[in-house]
Amino acid sequence: MLIEFIVKNFRSMKGETTFSLLASKDNLHEDNLIINNALKKDRLLKSAVIYGANASGKSNVLIALNTMKSIITNSHRYQQGEELNYQPFKLDPECNEEPTEFNMVFIKNDIQYNYGFSYDSSRIINETLYWYPRGKKALVFSRKNTNEYKFTEDKKKQTFFSERTPENVLYLSRATQLNYEITKEPIDWFISDLRIILATDHPGLNVFTNSMIDDEKSKRKILKALEAADVGIDDIRSERVKLKGEELPENIPMEIKEIIAKSEQTRITTIHNGVKFDFNSDESDGTRRLYALIGPIIEAIENDRVLVIDEIDTKLHHLLNVFIIRLFHSPDNDRSQLIFNTHNTNLLDRDLFRRDQIWFTEKDPSSGETDLYSLLEFRPRNDANIQKGYLAGRYGALPVIKTRGFLT
Repeated sequence: MLIEFIVKNFRSMKGETTFSLLASKDNLHEDNLIINNALKKDRLLKSAVIYGANASGKSNVLIALNTMKSIITNSHRYQQGEELNYQPFKLDPECNEEPTEFNMVFIKNDIQYNYGFSYDSSRIINETLYWYPRGKKALVFSRKNTNEYKFTEDKKKQTFFSERTPENVLYLSRATQLNYEITKEPIDWFISDLRIILATDHPGLNVFTNSMIDDEKSKRKILKALEAADVGIDDIRSERVKLKGEELPENIPMEIKEIIAKSEQTRITTIHNGVKFDFNSDESDGTRRLYALIGPIIEAIENDRVLVIDEIDTKLHHLLNVFIIRLFHSPDNDRSQLIFNTHNTNLLDRDLFRRDQIWFTEKDPSSGETDLYSLLEFRPRNDANIQKGYLAGRYGALPVIKTRGFLT
């Protein structure tokens, strides 16, 4: 479970930017909350949505999450001298000389962790991991100026690991690679529990749901979800086939076609009232999009994952968006979380979200910096029309569109 994410000097986020899933004291929509003993009296949100104008930075928040995850999960593979994915705030020359900083607070197996690091294009600069094994904060390791380490336990073992950690590799990743038990749980959270879908309109998204169809139990759950969404699919069948050259797009080079033709592909057939439909050619864009998302959604809910989706509303009817959100808000969902951004203002419904679940991004026109903030900062009344207030500009995060003189 995600508690808090902090990023600094990454893409459009110049200063320290905080995104939190800690719930306020508001008692509305308690089904939207997660109660966890690791947090004592605090509660977590089951979902959060980010609104903002195009180019305001709302996707950058999710890209930052993905970048942190990618560096952590791939760090142990980096070769000496290999450059890191460093994307500082470009509109201030001084930021090109400053590190990017990431920090994550999360829960894994009822233990809270606080992990963060800073880096530039060539090295990890600072890195720290705290955990709360008995509800009290304890340092696992700290790293400063790349090679200055501090350990409070297993000092001999951890010193051995640190001496084998290159300057462009995270100690968390290297220690886990060398089988240090304490770092295994937090890195597994990033690998397994944080699932991020950025290219939401990409054909490869189907692969995950396709893989679930082969399991009868998972297939039944997918069909049940599609039935609830009213897309008319009664059954789904998959088979492994070799594609013929004429079935591939004309603009694909011949050598690529030959490679594809040698490998087997999964072909999905859907059944409507006993009639077979080819999934790729006969189903609507919206149905294919829902199918691609429903596998990761079911898997996330069943396994207490954090699912992050960029532009969840792409090609989906408003009521299908509501359907997905309510799956996460269901009392049957104990610990999974959904984070997404959208332009669909119809979702700004107080019957669907609490005030602390709604976030906005706005770009400062003078500096180009993204400001991320919660609806809570405006303290709207419980009966306020949030959609109307947002479209009226009460909460910012709207595009400034100039039409006068556009055609002259």
